[in-house]
Amino acid sequence: MDRLAELGAGTAAYSQPAQPEASGSSESFMSDFFSEVGIVKAKMSKIRTNINLIEQKHSQAITAISAGKSGDDSHDLEKLMDEVQQNSVEIRTKLKQMDKDNKQYLQTGDASSSESRIRINMHGTLTRKFVDLMSNYQEVQTKYKNKYKERVERQYKIVNPSASADEVERALENPNNIFADQIKSAGHAAAKNALADIQEKHQDILRLEASINELYQLFADMAVLVETQGELLNSIEYNVQQASAYTAKGVTELQKAKEYQKKARKKKCCLLLILVIVLVVVVALVLGPLLGLKII
Repeated sequence: MDRLAELGAGTAAYSQPAQPEASGSSESFMSDFFSEVGIVKAKMSKIRTNINLIEQKHSQAITAISAGKSGDDSHDLEKLMDEVQQNSVEIRTKLKQMDKDNKQYLQTGDASSSESRIRINMHGTLTRKFVDLMSNYQEVQTKYKNKYKERVERQYKIVNPSASADEVERALENPNNIFADQIKSAGHAAAKNALADIQEKHQDILRLEASINELYQLFADMAVLVETQGELLNSIEYNVQQASAYTAKGVTELQKAKEYQKKARKKKCCLLLILVIVLVVVVALVLGPLLGLKII
């Protein structure tokens, strides 16, 4: 069973979708968003710390001489890996919910607003950092999986120095059956210790392989989110361009209106001047004879 999916089912209700409203809730909605961002960052920091501890424990388990010490390291590793798994599932759940909320926000709010760009860009940044973090974790797991296999090969050579590559590979796949007859016939302490070590490291390899397979599923989910991120950014860019076009058109219309206003004012002044001149002429024609003035 995919432990990533199993843990995901247990955290499906971890984050409830925020519902943006038409008025008075934008600040609250952004506040809720940044609260979720803070939680994701804290969990990523915890994963980063655990990855460093896992690498240390792997190194100790590889070089451990006694089976007891190696077993303690394996137990600590399993606990740390479970914590990484739990936190990664919760982060994935939150990132998916944030993506869903962002799409809803674009549908119900202003798709060209600064809030939209902030939400989309922040979600994209978190997603990329999370993918980088888990890629680092995958590299650590893969590196030590190979180291465990190398140790199993060395231990097998202790019991069977002339073993072929195929025999070593079969020992890696199922150490119990391969070693059963040899332990009975050999009976010496070195062979028994080698078998115990191989059995233990075989379990470590199986855990690492399961962890790596779960990471593949996580990366597939993150790839979908990254693709969606690009679509949302394109949508925002389109709306910003549309808003800019409308703004530019409005500025052009305003300039035209100002020109029309200037021309109208000039015409009004000309008409007023003509009216004044006509009025002066009429007054002169009427009052001139009465006052004994000679009007030419």
